[in-house]
Amino acid sequence: MLPLDNIYLASFLFVLALIFLAKSGYLFKPKEKYPSLPYALKGAKLFMNEQYLEIENPKYLNGIPDQVWQLPNGMLVPIDTKTRKSMKTNEYDRIQLTGYAYLLKHHPDTKHLPIAPYGYIRFPMQLGDQYRKVQLLKKNAYEECVDRYTLLSAGKIQPRKPQNTKFCVGCGHQDTCNYFLFNVKKVGNR
Repeated sequence: MLPLDNIYLASFLFVLALIFLAKSGYLFKPKEKYPSLPYALKGAKLFMNEQYLEIENPKYLNGIPDQVWQLPNGMLVPIDTKTRKSMKTNEYDRIQLTGYAYLLKHHPDTKHLPIAPYGYIRFPMQLGDQYRKVQLLKKNAYEECVDRYTLLSAGKIQPRKPQNTKFCVGCGHQDTCNYFLFNVKKVGNR
């Protein structure tokens, strides 16, 4: 049998070893700050969170990206969060992410940084966030969208007939859209 002093010494050394192993990460893996980030964003740092951006040139544009992550190579990646039931992305998501990238590309604080040709739509879920990668529009295609939106908002052109009337439900141009006024609204009032 060991003398009582040796038992205390052995217990003390065992506790010290456990503390060392725990602090050095060998005993327990440290919890990730953002465990559900897509693999492509591992190692990235949160660069911007819900920060208002506004530019005058080459087109007037403003917006608030939900998040912008900076990859280790310096490239910025915009992320937008959606809480809708469906986890499918659509063309409006693509336009919105492209708008955030456009803002970053031309804003004085970020124009010197490279912008990824993609972004992510984030869907918060109970068991961890889900991310969907979205390829951004080319610059010319996005600027055409901005020009069309500007003309629509000024009432200078009519909205196009939608591919599906469900898009009419949340549209801000219902009051000036002949298609909505004479087809969708009329059918809905029967």
